[in-house]
Amino acid sequence: MRLDEAPIKFGRLGGAMPIAIATVNPAEWSATAQAIALAGHRLIALWGSDRRDLDDGFVVYAAYAVADGLACARLMLSGESPSYPDVSVHFPAANRMQRAAFDMVGLRANGAADERPWLRHGAATGLLSAATPTPTGREVFATEQERYPFVSVSGDGVHEIPVGPIHAGIIEPGHFRFSIVGERCSGWRSGWAMCTRASRSASKACP
Repeated sequence: MRLDEAPIKFGRLGGAMPIAIATVNPAEWSATAQAIALAGHRLIALWGSDRRDLDDGFVVYAAYAVADGLACARLMLSGESPSYPDVSVHFPAANRMQRAAFDMVGLRANGAADERPWLRHGAATGLLSAATPTPTGREVFATEQERYPFVSVSGDGVHEIPVGPIHAGIIEPGHFRFSIVGERCSGWRSGWAMCTRASRSASKACP
């Protein structure tokens, strides 16, 4: 699908890169994601922005790679509990991006199947969100340990092997849990988002 074939009109940005952006409403946000997914194209990124200091409320963006460039959909949000339609129903990879957008900015994906925390494991329980005032940059938050709801694997002969909190293979703070049956790994969960760089690469070799 080309930019001019999208269900909404994208305006091209100046510069060397073929990038276009469009401000959409919730229905167009969903229709755009669906059309791009059906065309076999990819979601590149999804993120939120707190623009209350500019009196713009909140904004959620989704960037897609299409046949002739990069298409960015921009949905303006307002209110104390800003939300937007779920994109992971069309692009499963959006799940973690949406969870990060909620943890960092407080923007909730309506209808998302997985709303577990993604970035706040064991620290910063008072992260800035839509419910907090405009940040000053001097905020200090208390930390506390929280129990992350890992998906468990059960059955005869299943053993769980925890790895971390510091994983030598990536030299970053991260907690992993492997569910093992003999020599077969039947489950693998990473606890902290900052460590997905290695887990994504390793998962490419999995059947």
